[in-house]
Amino acid sequence: MHKLYRYGLLCIGFCLVFMVSSCVSTSSAKRDDAKVQNYGKNGRDILLIFTGSDWSKEAEDFSKNILTESCKKELAKNYAVRFIDLLHNPSENERAAVQKNYLLFSEYAVPDVPFIVLQTAKQDVYASAVIDADIKTDVQLMDKIKALTAQRARVVEARKRISRTKGAEKAQAIDDFLNTVGNPEAHHYDSLRMQVPALDSHNKSGLKGKYVLMSADIRAKSFAKQGNYLKAGDEYKAAAETGDLSPAELQLAWYLAAYSYLMTGTADTGTVTGYLQKAIEADPQNAAVQQLNLAIHKLQKDTQLKK
Repeated sequence: MHKLYRYGLLCIGFCLVFMVSSCVSTSSAKRDDAKVQNYGKNGRDILLIFTGSDWSKEAEDFSKNILTESCKKELAKNYAVRFIDLLHNPSENERAAVQKNYLLFSEYAVPDVPFIVLQTAKQDVYASAVIDADIKTDVQLMDKIKALTAQRARVVEARKRISRTKGAEKAQAIDDFLNTVGNPEAHHYDSLRMQVPALDSHNKSGLKGKYVLMSADIRAKSFAKQGNYLKAGDEYKAAAETGDLSPAELQLAWYLAAYSYLMTGTADTGTVTGYLQKAIEADPQNAAVQQLNLAIHKLQKDTQLKK
């Protein structure tokens, strides 16, 4: 199964039209990686338990009736357990912890509470699930977690294959791993993503263009966080000019270059619309062309109004 990668500085909805089916999703939230990693430093798998004790009746009941002290002790025998409670009405002393927990909720895309995530000590997620109302006892919770661990072997084996391979085969192994692990959007995988173009310089795997653009996106986001949209745009422009991208990827690269330069506030309208035109020419049959034409028209109209 291929997963969606959300490109771009601001995760703007327009980009979703461009998505190629072979990609994964990158969240803009910054995770408290060090703290999560510390939980797995003894080599045990990590169990994250997400709740919302002051706003979810289900989470409140779960914490009170299932997550008893005896249940917590039992879980701690096999997992490094972290409890992540997102409060809607925190006290002054709780605000800092709540902010960190909010980022974790975002990073793990928690859909509802109570919610659990299972991951290896290397932070590779292999299972996650909302704890439904039919789970009423700690024994049922243990059984649920045990059933979820069946997915662990696939992720661990996919991780091992990366270290056993070289060149184009390793590039493919990285892609397979990112399509297997449950949290491919995690920033600690950026170094893996950025290895692929050099591992497969002749594009034997057919993956080079995908990861050339991903690598540019990673660097561009770093520049954008510093407020340097000019350099962010340069990254997308450089990727577009490599000759490695597919038509859909090339269209997206030119669009993101145009958008980044526009974000500088000083870009020449002719340059920006020129890049948008290049985006249209890259993949003229793409459904996004209509929106690109509208963007060009709006920019040109705004320029006329300013004269």
